[in-house]
Amino acid sequence: MNKTIIFTIGILIGQISLYGQNWKVHINTNEVFILGNKLKGQYPALWHKKENGFMAGGFGVGVSTTQQFKEKYIIKYQVNVIRQRYFDEPYLNSDYSGAQLFGSLGINTNYNIITNATINNSLGLNDKWLFGIGLGLRTNILSHSDYGKVDINGIPTELTFPNLSTSKIVLNLPLEASYNFKKFTFSLRSELDITRSSTLKIFKSERFFVLNFEVGYLFSGLKTRKL
Repeated sequence: MNKTIIFTIGILIGQISLYGQNWKVHINTNEVFILGNKLKGQYPALWHKKENGFMAGGFGVGVSTTQQFKEKYIIKYQVNVIRQRYFDEPYLNSDYSGAQLFGSLGINTNYNIITNATINNSLGLNDKWLFGIGLGLRTNILSHSDYGKVDINGIPTELTFPNLSTSKIVLNLPLEASYNFKKFTFSLRSELDITRSSTLKIFKSERFFVLNFEVGYLFSGLKTRKL
């Protein structure tokens, strides 16, 4: 399975190098919605915390390239390096008799590399609009949970640790709508996990549904090579 995925990534990178002519850089903000797991929840892309001011949620940067396919279609290859955040399952503190004292909601942070390939068409609208569907891979580089300062056996303790339950490689389905204005592109893209988001058996139905709002800028606009 892992060898097949690595081979697929290699082919994709080779296609990007061979055919890419129009290159764009991107910045994005993203929001993670957890499906199939009621213990985890949405983390706002940007929110306010009294003691620390504003805290950023999900954001990232990337690069993409396109190629023409049979006149009516455009194939886009894109690689993003992103941070995603969501509320992790709660930590519940109980006394010796089992009575619940308090709970703490953890914040999980993932650093990922997202590789997408989509086929796009204007669907009969003008060429400024493109709508695409494709296939993507999310590779998790780092994942950690932060529950802040909690009381463990009467001792205030900073509860921060690596999250080893996050799946390292996940196959997902990207759907995208984009609007081109001069050298800028404004995109809304969803990415739904096809394979498991968590390695834990109790969370085998867990899937990420990620919404990305993205702004791209064309920095190299040669004539697109056709397939």
